[in-house]
Amino acid sequence: MYRPIGALAVLALSTSALAQTAPQAAPAPAPVTAPNTVELNAKLAAPLPADQAAMKAHVLFLASDAMKGREAGSPEFDIAAQYVAAQFYAAGLRPGGDQGGYLQTVPLVSYKAASKGDFIWTGRGPAQPFVFGEDYVPAANGAKAETSVSAPVVFVGYGIDAPQYGQDDYKGVDVRGKIVAYFGGSPARFGGEERAFFGSGGTKAAIAQAKGAVGVITLESPRSAKVRTFGKMAEFYATPRMTWANPDGTGKVDAPGAPSLGTVSMVGAAKLFAGAKTPWSKVVKQANSDNAKFKAVPLVGMLTVATKTNFVPAASSNVVGIIPGNDPVVGKEVVVLSAHLDHIGITKPVKGDALNNGALDNAIGIASLIEEAKRFTASGQAPKRTIMFLAVTGEEKGLVGSDYFTNHPTVPLTSIVADV
Repeated sequence: MYRPIGALAVLALSTSALAQTAPQAAPAPAPVTAPNTVELNAKLAAPLPADQAAMKAHVLFLASDAMKGREAGSPEFDIAAQYVAAQFYAAGLRPGGDQGGYLQTVPLVSYKAASKGDFIWTGRGPAQPFVFGEDYVPAANGAKAETSVSAPVVFVGYGIDAPQYGQDDYKGVDVRGKIVAYFGGSPARFGGEERAFFGSGGTKAAIAQAKGAVGVITLESPRSAKVRTFGKMAEFYATPRMTWANPDGTGKVDAPGAPSLGTVSMVGAAKLFAGAKTPWSKVVKQANSDNAKFKAVPLVGMLTVATKTNFVPAASSNVVGIIPGNDPVVGKEVVVLSAHLDHIGITKPVKGDALNNGALDNAIGIASLIEEAKRFTASGQAPKRTIMFLAVTGEEKGLVGSDYFTNHPTVPLTSIVADV
């Protein structure tokens, strides 16, 4: 539900009364008093200087309940994109999208696990079918409807190869034609940006693919189990994910040649490590450290995995406006000013409210983008470099709109010199 500036103050002034109860009876919950509509409207319509009122007006529209949280792929997001395009036009920006317009179409695809899949481990003894929810949880493969892999497994610690930070989790092993198993996350000694980059599943899978692996699995650790139990992970195994779509309807993934096959629990990992040179008990002990150092080790056996993925197409848009540069030397260089337009839409209710309006995340950023565009054009002076104003979709889905623009730029990619 929409919470405008000052609404919390109105709520704080509201009162509630406890219902009368008979002796020994449990007290009834206090009724919630709705904010006084007149007072709320007075705060919304309070006079402001023109520049502040313009910013507030954009936020009031984009973060209104009518926009239903501006989820990428929704009709309400499309309305928000048209609003931003109209504001770019009013600001005097030239269109920078598809076919001479302000919108760049971003084809999307939602994908999720279509079944519980099969994980079968063949070690030194008979083949062991793993149990869904106890030993493994499958992953959806955004690049393929059916995935089938059978290969030896190699444990590679965090699955990071970053010699510049003294981290080579693949040292001493050959993973060509194999499945690599690793823990999520990255060492605490990495800086914030480095931890985010090397800790992402996409980065880990891309590293594995570059080294010749044919699949990856993530291992549950004592630390990850404290954040989210394996049972809870299994409960949400078929939660849809979203990426931008290839022409054949499949999704863009970071490492199609080394797909994520799923997550193996600590119970399942103990089975994988049976007979390995490094016992699972030692690995678990090491994994409790913030800066664990692991030694890569081949596991004794063959893992066979089969999964299925469902795809549902969707569409969204980036919004692109341009002010051409006038300098004969650097005028064709492009500086991008960007903000994301989408939010997370409607989710599980919290205190009865399921609508996520997204005023701070990121209607205020879009409002700033629009007003900055107006200031540039109102100055009457063309910038030296070309300035692109870019409102992207799908940030909440994993930087999808930004990634699509990077792979399908509406100006030569080499001309872009900065993004703010």
